Amino acid sequence: MSAETSVERRQPSLVLAIKRAATSASRVFTLVMGIKLAIFAIMGLRKHPLSGWMRQLQLQGAAEFPFASFLSCAVGSFTVLRCLLQLGVTRIAGKLSSCSDQLCTVSAAMIAGTAMALDGGEAAQPRRTSFALYTGVRASEFCLNGLTSSGWLPEWGGFDTAMFCASCSRIMYAWFYAPDTLPVHYEKWITLMSEVDPRLRAGLRALHLGSAPGYESVGYGTRSDILASYCNAHGVDPALGDLVSCIPVPSQVVHPLSPNGLHNFCRRWIRGFIKALLIYTPIHVVPIMVFAPASLLNNPVSVSLVRIGSAVVRSSGFLASFIAIVWGAITTVRAPWFLNDDRVWGPLIGSSLCGLSLLIEKKSRRKELAMYVLPRAVESSMKSWPHLWQGWLKAEPLVFSLSCAGVLFHFEHGQSNIRPSILRLMRWCFAHDVGPVGGDVRVGYDL
Repeated sequence: MSAETSVERRQPSLVLAIKRAATSASRVFTLVMGIKLAIFAIMGLRKHPLSGWMRQLQLQGAAEFPFASFLSCAVGSFTVLRCLLQLGVTRIAGKLSSCSDQLCTVSAAMIAGTAMALDGGEAAQPRRTSFALYTGVRASEFCLNGLTSSGWLPEWGGFDTAMFCASCSRIMYAWFYAPDTLPVHYEKWITLMSEVDPRLRAGLRALHLGSAPGYESVGYGTRSDILASYCNAHGVDPALGDLVSCIPVPSQVVHPLSPNGLHNFCRRWIRGFIKALLIYTPIHVVPIMVFAPASLLNNPVSVSLVRIGSAVVRSSGFLASFIAIVWGAITTVRAPWFLNDDRVWGPLIGSSLCGLSLLIEKKSRRKELAMYVLPRAVESSMKSWPHLWQGWLKAEPLVFSLSCAGVLFHFEHGQSNIRPSILRLMRWCFAHDVGPVGGDVRVGYDL
């Protein structure tokens, strides 16, 4: 084959790569902005009057634009960069070996990862960190799957649950005693679902630390009005929460709407279940409507009523149990016949046990939930060590680029290590339904 003919056959491949890159970039940008604005629109209606709602929506869109631009640029540029590197190697070496193809993938992914610079500024730091850690966790997951499937590591069926429990232990302990180490949106989410009055949580934290802003010393035996406003708001005599009259404070202060701990446990479970239904119904319904509408039309009863309904109920039961276990541990441990303590043991035991609620979920979803909480636990742990956190901020761009390389290497050369649902989403995001790209011989590309 002449050089002229080879060039003619390569040129369409680059055109197709650009077409796929443009499609993937537009899809990712639309997806990210759509999700972010939809969530804000729903939540914003509860916080802002209709007159100011559109203005707040515009401001939120402007705030999320850099993040959506960064992701779309990273996804789109990877496809073009990989194709260019493949064509360059082919021109120099005369062929594209498997090793060279893998090197092209890794190099293109690392270069594409530098697009994180588009989401600059201190205000964007929390989401950059969250996304970088999430990408790193995903890359580690794919690598572990590969090592397990190849026999290098033994398979442990309870690993997902153990990792989820360990992560939740750190997250919930931090939520009680070091909330500033958690991502702001995540701390607000836990507060919303737990329905713990912030003033009661501040009191628990003050008892644990021995002090609080505006209070020199907080502890049983030292009179304090740290719970006074909380007691007044819930119709409880403030004297019951002065940390002197009753040690520990009576149950009507901790759960004023329930006569005992069991009633409080059941009440928290029911309220958590109802809230979770509103959250998990769209989470389970929307993906099927978007990515597999045919299955919903062909088998509406079995898919919508049985599979989706069962998934929603199980997920709601999981979240409700998570909330109730934390509350149950707190009310049990502080009982006079047990440890009679409010300083650490209740929240600590509750934080350690709440992760076991994951066993209610389907096995296929346990890993996804573990992958979701692990980055938050890692971030909280790093923030507890200032020197480690400062080191992370410096290394974050490199870690993200390496993580991108790990994720995209498996996406292009080890798809068996990726969960099918994640793989389908990645194929859609990278526009693998838009014609073949030159150099990708696995899907029939001809150089």
